[in-house]
Amino acid sequence: MFIFDDVLEESEVTKYHDFISNHYKKMVSLGHDPEHWYPTRNVKIERDSVVTKIKEFIESKVRVKLTMGDAEMQTWHVGSLSHPHVHDDKGRQGGDYNSLLYLNDDFGGGEFYTKTGIIIKPVKGRLTFFNGKEICHGLNPVQGNHRHTIIVWWKNTEFY
Repeated sequence: MFIFDDVLEESEVTKYHDFISNHYKKMVSLGHDPEHWYPTRNVKIERDSVVTKIKEFIESKVRVKLTMGDAEMQTWHVGSLSHPHVHDDKGRQGGDYNSLLYLNDDFGGGEFYTKTGIIIKPVKGRLTFFNGKEICHGLNPVQGNHRHTIIVWWKNTEFY
């Protein structure tokens, strides 16, 4: 598990936060169910420059070669959580490592956790990098305000 703070300029983090927050609010106002991932809670961003920035940052800090498998911005609405899971071949074909970039921290709960006892408090601008195929992980219930992240799933990760 790798954790890095202040990966992007604060203005960039705020730009992405505002985008996904406004997207979520718009979808809910149009009558979309907040429980449904698409189109309400997620926006695909595979071609966005932030994915390249995250990739280059991780590769500059960890001796690894990354290939993006999928990328999206996510809203975890108040009350949502994620039960412990790993990303097996049924969920993320060919995926192995994951990155989470936290876009806000003005909420309660919402901590990332692993079955081995690691707990990571979301901090605006914090980036995690971990093996999502082997590390069983989840998300504690979000309280008070929505939690917004950018998540990238990597595939065929090569360490050197």
